[in-house]
Amino acid sequence: MTVGSFTDGTGVEHGFMRTSNGVITPFDIPKASTTTAFDINMSNVIVGTYTDANGAVHGFIRKP
Repeated sequence: MTVGSFTDGTGVEHGFMRTSNGVITPFDIPKASTTTAFDINMSNVIVGTYTDANGAVHGFIRKP
């Protein structure tokens, strides 16, 4: 599995995960203005950052 981020047509950044067979699943942290996925481990736990409505950046852990 691979993870990453993309920016949509309105300029909002979203996270995504891609399986080995090519299925792409976008995701966002609830109430976040941006979501950036950095890495994934062997247990499919994703880590990254998100920006809240006040502009503060936070880390996240997304379990499968």
